[in-house]
Amino acid sequence: TQSITPQTGRKIDRVIIAALALAWLRGPPGHKLDFEMRVQRGDGQLRWVQIRAQREVDADDIDRAFGIMQDVTDAREAMERLRVANERTSLALAAVNMGTWSHDVASGRDDWDEQMFLLRGLPPGSPVPDRDQRMALVLPEDRSAADTQAMPFTSSANPLAYEFRIRRADDGAIRTLASRSIA
Repeated sequence: TQSITPQTGRKIDRVIIAALALAWLRGPPGHKLDFEMRVQRGDGQLRWVQIRAQREVDADDIDRAFGIMQDVTDAREAMERLRVANERTSLALAAVNMGTWSHDVASGRDDWDEQMFLLRGLPPGSPVPDRDQRMALVLPEDRSAADTQAMPFTSSANPLAYEFRIRRADDGAIRTLASRSIA
């Protein structure tokens, strides 16, 4: 989906839209057109619309175009509010040195935010460590208790709260981590 950004002027929007439409019309049948743009209603209100269109040659060898236009202003505004909220939450969590994670029971996949890696001295963006890799960071004398305390997570909806010590991967520093989770 191409997007005509709000920073461009209306005159520029029109030039870009015209170029997209002409390229689509001159292109091969079957090519899809999909973009978002701003429109100004008669009352002056700016709205975002998504246009999706396609050209096909029918059984009579006639080139036909069809499509839809949908107002996506509310969806765009909701996505922007979510982006801002996520940014604020990330900043707050980083300020208090707290990481968040999720586990998908069906796939077994774990997802960590950046802070989860940083707490353990791991490079953010690297693959989430598997159970054995995570336990290797836990101090040997805390491994059994940490493993036992974490196990109800997979079989109960009760909240879990426990602490364990780790040796950070990057600098070897020992840190105590507190884990709070709920299914």
